Amino acid sequence: MTTFQSGVSRKFKYVSAKELINHDCLFNLKPSTAAPAIACSPTRWATPYASGGGGPVFLGGVGEAGKVEPTEAPRRCLGGHRAPAHAVAFSPFHDALLATAGDDCRVRLYDVAAVEDAAAADLEGGEIGSHGSGCRALAFHPSAEHVLLSAAGKELGVWDVEARASLAKTTLPAAVHAIDWARGGGGFLASCRDKAARFVDARTGTTAWSCEPHGGARAFRSVWAGGARLGGDYVLSAGGARRGGREVALLDPRKYDEPLHRALVDSQTGDLLPFWDEDSSVLWLGGKGDAMIKHFEVDVSGATSDETLHAGVPWSSASPAGPAAAICMLPKQCCDVAELEVAAFLRLTTSTVERVTFSVSRTAELKTFFNDDLFPETRARVGGLDAAAWSSGEDAAPVLEGRNSRNAPLLSERRVAAPVLHTAVVNDRLATEKQLKENDDAAMDRLSQLADMYANHNVNRSMGAKPGVDALAVDGGEVDSDEWDDSD
Repeated sequence: MTTFQSGVSRKFKYVSAKELINHDCLFNLKPSTAAPAIACSPTRWATPYASGGGGPVFLGGVGEAGKVEPTEAPRRCLGGHRAPAHAVAFSPFHDALLATAGDDCRVRLYDVAAVEDAAAADLEGGEIGSHGSGCRALAFHPSAEHVLLSAAGKELGVWDVEARASLAKTTLPAAVHAIDWARGGGGFLASCRDKAARFVDARTGTTAWSCEPHGGARAFRSVWAGGARLGGDYVLSAGGARRGGREVALLDPRKYDEPLHRALVDSQTGDLLPFWDEDSSVLWLGGKGDAMIKHFEVDVSGATSDETLHAGVPWSSASPAGPAAAICMLPKQCCDVAELEVAAFLRLTTSTVERVTFSVSRTAELKTFFNDDLFPETRARVGGLDAAAWSSGEDAAPVLEGRNSRNAPLLSERRVAAPVLHTAVVNDRLATEKQLKENDDAAMDRLSQLADMYANHNVNRSMGAKPGVDALAVDGGEVDSDEWDDSD
């Protein structure tokens, strides 16, 4: 008996997608078109809304479907901002904790757990702090509870949302349009409008390093790529290529002068939205104005770009609502392990919020096992430390948890019966083959004997002359050599 081996080196090249569109999703929405954005937790999602004064934020449920009536939408919107909201973010540890920010320079916090009992419009959020200009990006800390990062122009701030206090502030040389925490949480990546990606110490505000990952003029976004499967910490950036089109670049934060590898994505011009899946080492790419979602399997041991950044088969939406205005990735807890779902997203269009799930295709027999080659330990929704401990200088890697909630047998321990050839079976087969060959040879010999007997007993029918029928030989007077006598 041997253990099961997949035998497939690129498990995620071919993934099947399932999208919930039309009446299987929430439709008849009017999300903000000025700066479309969407954020989600395992149970809820939020997006800035266009209907109503100030900066309303619409709140929906994951898996919710149906039509939103125009009179219903205002009751489902969070209020509090005096100008359009541009950024939303859910806490990775509390499903109902939502942070919002907008052009009124304010960063606000809502506990939306009571939405089921009361209208969202009746919730009173609290103000965490403010910036000197409109806030465009928010990101919660990956392992410290209640630590929030915000970006407004060139200014960045770190907040303790529970105490509603500022932990750190810094200013960069250029405006920031995207941020992403490092895996350990000691610093963050800032994608700036001067085409530079900067890694900033979150506590001191100093820039550890900076580089230009792309040569194109369009905005780019960099994400921190790590995880046990990748084998180290790297940076992946998606933006415009120098000669046109869009590309992905892989950078080593220890050698940040030049990207290690680049891969061309396509020839489009829209902004790319990268999402790093550390469980499978896959970079998912959506785009504003795109109907497609693409992905790359990353293997840092490859010697060339093609061996390092393996492009998977892209997926295109069939939704009549059109291309995506924004995309967010659902937590891993929303994926159905039994159906081998490896990633799930919410697509925000001009009128709908649609769910898309990607799964690996395997046989029904293999689905009865826990496919541990696809589902390693993932980030748990539990913080590793609190805001005070982080502020004092402590760092902690994200807390991990297993995915085998069904307690199914592991696929890696599945016993596969190896083919065994018993001696008796082999001997019988060889004897049968030998007997068949002997029978064939004996039959050929018998046919040869019969042919000889027929020829001997049937001379006239075996090339012999027939009297009275065949012509006799005529002597033409020729003399053979043995008849010649020189003595005469």
